[in-house]
Amino acid sequence: MTDSQFFLNSCYTGTHNFNGNIERCPAWRHLKDFLHSYQENIGPADQRGTCFRII
Repeated sequence: MTDSQFFLNSCYTGTHNFNGNIERCPAWRHLKDFLHSYQENIGPADQRGTCFRII
């Protein structure tokens, strides 16, 4: 992924404009997958300064 800020903004817009159960929102699922991969790829010590949390 070359532009993660664009991706995150797109996910935010998609979830914000989605009508219905958030768990059925494709943008929400993409965002959760992204955050899960991000957290798997960094070590526990690196997570202290991040603001990403999986809900």
